[in-house]
Amino acid sequence: MKNPILRAQHYLDQAETMQRLACDETDPVSREALLDLAKSYTRLAARFLQIGKDTSEREH
Repeated sequence: MKNPILRAQHYLDQAETMQRLACDETDPVSREALLDLAKSYTRLAARFLQIGKDTSEREH
C-alpha cells in the first residue's frame, strides 16, 4: 500500500477497531493498552494524511 491516503484510512480503521475493543474490555490495564494503540494508529493516520497532502501539493 503505497498511497499515503489509503494508508491513513487503514490506520484510522485500525484505531476504530481498537476503540471498539476497548469499550468491551473489562480489564482496566488491557482497556488502556487498547486505547493507547488507538491513539498511536490515529497519529500514524495523521502523519500519512500530511504526507499525502504534501505530495499532492508538490504535484500541482
